[in-house]
Amino acid sequence: MEHTEIDHWLEFSATKLSTCNSFDSAISELNHSLSLRTYLVGNSLSLADLCVWATLKGNNTWQEQLKQNKTLVHVKRWYGFLEAQHAFQSVGSKWNVTATEKKQDVGKFVELPGAEMGKVIVRFPPEASG
Repeated sequence: MEHTEIDHWLEFSATKLSTCNSFDSAISELNHSLSLRTYLVGNSLSLADLCVWATLKGNNTWQEQLKQNKTLVHVKRWYGFLEAQHAFQSVGSKWNVTATEKKQDVGKFVELPGAEMGKVIVRFPPEASG
């Protein structure tokens, strides 16, 4: 039974919680589920908790709500509880470092004389099929 619940939360975080259109209803559903629980599935930390926490950690809407203190009470309690754990703190600190790093474009870029942005020029006609 727990495997089914974990699968539900994994799909929930990948679909409902990750899309802007359904974020408000998803966070309300999550809040309702956490109203009488410490963890999403069972009485201990599971993959469901990790996945939903990571989705919220990377969600700009959630981060803005946290800064403005406009989050739902049970989700905020659960999120804060997990974030206070040592393992989550170390992951969270690495999260910010990788998010701010930008990689330089690498590759071979050559100037194309006479090229105009948005226009495609075909040098060779396509071969006839058939």
